Amino acid sequence: MKTTFYYFTGTGNSLYGAEKIAKNFDETEIIPIAGVLKSGEEIKFPKGASGIVCPVYLAGIPLIVSEFITKADLSLPDYIFIVL
Repeated sequence: MKTTFYYFTGTGNSLYGAEKIAKNFDETEIIPIAGVLKSGEEIKFPKGASGIVCPVYLAGIPLIVSEFITKADLSLPDYIFIVL
């Protein structure tokens, strides 16, 4: 099963975490949230497992991640996760 990681990082730590976690899976893709939002394309999480890796800001997720989740179609994945 393919695992897709969407990440947002300010200092690089969340990208590093996504890359480390992805090494434990056979088929992965790591996609920047900022790039997806900037493209203006429809956000559809693919079939398989999909997750978000991001930092915690003031006991919550960054606004860009909240916007991304709000706009995303989450109907296709078999499994959805978040790593904070």
